[in-house]
Amino acid sequence: MKVHGKDGIVKVGDPAVTMAEVGSWNMDDDAETSSGWSKGDVNTTNETTVKTQTGSIELLFDPTDTAGQGAAVPGAELDVELYPGTQEAGAVYYGGKAKITSVGISSPKGEYVSKTVGFVNSDGAGITPQTVAAP
Repeated sequence: MKVHGKDGIVKVGDPAVTMAEVGSWNMDDDAETSSGWSKGDVNTTNETTVKTQTGSIELLFDPTDTAGQGAAVPGAELDVELYPGTQEAGAVYYGGKAKITSVGISSPKGEYVSKTVGFVNSDGAGITPQTVAAP
């Protein structure tokens, strides 16, 4: 099944509120590795250890969105829900706790002011795939 990104949204907080003016978001799910080898080995043996999710949210700056954009300040820990597409029952989204690591604002000449919010997972459960429940 194909998912179209035009319907994707980001929700933050508890209770979850939709962040205004989301243009895009991305998340990388990485695993740390530990390498080992013995004398005579040609290749290393690699084992995964812990996972980390990092990402960013690209927005058009909206100073009136105090519960969404305004809650995303460096150091804040927020519940996040990242929806790639629809919010219909059965759809997949990514949810968990995130620590806000950075916030950047750009005001290019002749364009809308944009805001970029960086995050990393903040607990051992991570930011994981979940399914939208039926109403």
